[in-house]
Parts: sequence; structure tokens; C-alpha cells
Amino acid sequence: MWYYVTMTTSVEELKLSSSEKIKNPTTTVLEHGQFAEIPFDDELIPQDETSARFGIDGPIVATIDAGGKVFYIIDTRNDDNFETDYLVIDDSYFFSQDAERDTEGDATPKHYKGVWRDQPMVFGRGYLQDRFDYPDTTSADHFELIYGGDKLFVHNLQPTNETILTIPEITAESDESNRSIIDNNTKRGVDRLLFNAEYDSGISENTPYGIYKEHPVIGRFSPHVDGGVYIGGNGREAIVVDGESDTLHDVYETLKKEFSEAQSRGEILRVTTILNRVMKFVQMVMPYDGDKTNQISAPYYGDKLVGLSEYVKNAAGVCRHQALLNAYIIDKLIQEGILFGSVGVQRNTVLDMGGSHAWAIFTYKDIKIIIDSTQSFVGTEKQADENGLWRYQLPTDQHKIVGR
Repeated sequence: MWYYVTMTTSVEELKLSSSEKIKNPTTTVLEHGQFAEIPFDDELIPQDETSARFGIDGPIVATIDAGGKVFYIIDTRNDDNFETDYLVIDDSYFFSQDAERDTEGDATPKHYKGVWRDQPMVFGRGYLQDRFDYPDTTSADHFELIYGGDKLFVHNLQPTNETILTIPEITAESDESNRSIIDNNTKRGVDRLLFNAEYDSGISENTPYGIYKEHPVIGRFSPHVDGGVYIGGNGREAIVVDGESDTLHDVYETLKKEFSEAQSRGEILRVTTILNRVMKFVQMVMPYDGDKTNQISAPYYGDKLVGLSEYVKNAAGVCRHQALLNAYIIDKLIQEGILFGSVGVQRNTVLDMGGSHAWAIFTYKDIKIIIDSTQSFVGTEKQADENGLWRYQLPTDQHKIVGR
């Protein structure tokens, strides 16, 4: 026999019935790519209301309206019936006393999902379809929740309709010592491609992340970037480093000629001198321009291929495009004996610093030097920390080989 609590009022009625108890609600329409923190220590709808409506012992700390689909975020840290600290439910949630909660299986009720630490979850018509029913107005990948470093964030993706976050007013300052770094964008991109017929998950030393549309997927441990394809954690453009194009060839040859002329004048080209010049040259031929880059990329959303050369031709890019161009140039310099070492592209998400970032990294023996045209920085992680720049640390090596 099933015993359950169901919603007997609409979403708006629930909000209205609790209006006297809601503490300074703040409603925000999130911009594309925006991260917003969900506060832990205050409540939007108190526990007694949540218990009466849903049978869950914990306050609602936020609501997220994803194109008309409303989700409730419930703090279940004090409810021993749940294994996770937070729960996402919709207004069709019910609790069965005969079904073990927060586990997978046929007996598990729909309309809820536990939020696991350091395991970002995407919500939308392309995700969690076994748990939620989505209207057409919710995008395939609308938003994601990220729980890490004792903080909970909502990350708006690229939805076609609005994402509206309602939370209690935040009064406490963010604790900088609690910043959380998450490194899963490459894995998320490859996980999406596993369902794409044009992705080959065959892994080798030269293709540690598989092959997409005949191009090796670029990740942290890729041996080269030229000819590879850079996949987003979400379904944006798939950037091919088209080194065979006249545009990238000319970019490299221009800089190579500059170095050759300096050597002919008897100048000593130190490694940091070369890397700094590469960084500034990329800034010159591919200035950072978010709006212009979005216009170039928009026709290629959905993992459609676009050459890195397109961004050079249009003199625009953001961090991922600049990182790829830096890595391409440095890789060519290594191949021609001007530099000695290896180069790659890295990325992470630092929640309290506003989102995700990508950069190139040059390695010689045990020395790692970051090349970041977006931040106008060449140096080590320690130097970046000392100067209050981006946190370039990568928390794990778990994505060295993916797809198995």
C-alpha cells in the first residue's frame, strides 16, 4: 500500500500561503552563463510549511523557474530519511513510505532528485527525464546545480526562455577561503557525445578523449591541439584547431619571423620572453570580445564544427579561443625547436570567481607556466595566487582517460 502526501494547491498558492513567513525574497532573472549562489543558512519557505505540503523535514531555500517549470530546492540536512543534503522537487512530488527515498530503481517516486556533492547536475528536457516532466518551454539543457566547497550554486546555461531564481536576501559576505574549484567540463562534453553517432569513444595514447567528426577531442592530456576539436561542457560550438588553414598558418609564420629576426640580431630569447610575446600576439590578432564571439558562435551551437580561424578572421574570441590559439602557436614552436617542452589546454570552474575559464599551459620538466591572454598573464600558479588572479588549480586527475 502506498502512503503519500500530494500537492493540493498550486505553486502560486503555496507561495502565497507562506508569504508571511518568507524572509526578504530576492527574485533574479539569470543571464546566460551566470552563476548565482543559493544561501544555506536562511529559508525561503519554512520547514513546517514544507512538511505540511510535501512531507519533507526541511525548509525550501530557493525556487528555480526554468521556462515555466518550477523546481524547489529543499535543505534536507536535518532529515535522516535522505542521503543527500539537498533535494530538488517539483510540484508533483509525493512521498511514499513504502519506497526507500533517494535511491535509483523502479519503486522510486518521480519528481525529485538528490543533489550530490561535487557532482554537477543539468536540468532540462535532455536530462533527468526519468525524474521530471518538462514542458516544451524548458530548454534541453536549461540550468545546472553545483554543490561543492560547502556552497550551492545554480549555473544558468544557454536556455531559450528565462531562468528565474528566487532566494532569501543574502546578507553575509562570501568566505573567500571556501572557494570551490570544479574540473569536469571535458568529461561533461564527452559524456554528451557518447550519444552522438559521430563520436568514436575509442581511446589511444594520441586520442585520450576519443574522436568527434574525425577530430581528436582536446582535453588536459591531449598530446597536441592542431587538428583537434574543443568541446564545451554544454552544447555550444565545437572548435576545430584548423592549423592547415591559411589564416592560422599566417598567424604562426608572422610570429616565427619575428623570433627569427630577433635571433639574427643576437637577442637571447628566454622562454618567458617567447611565451609573453605569444600571449600578447594572441591578444592583438584575437581581441577578447564576448558579444562578437557569441555572434560568430551562434550558428554552430549544438556541437557543430567551426574553425578557430573564423575567430581570427573576425578578430574576436573569449578565453577558450585564445587558449587554443596560444597552444597552437606554442606547439608549432616546439615542433620547430624554438621551444622545448609540451603544451596543452586546461580549464576549470571556480564558483566564487564567476564561472569557468580556459588557458594554455607550457610544461618543461617539472615547471608549468600558464599562458592566459584573457588575464594578460604568463607565470606559475603561485604567481597567479600572489597577484589575486584566476585560480588555475586542477583538483583531480580523474579525467585523464574518459569514456571507459
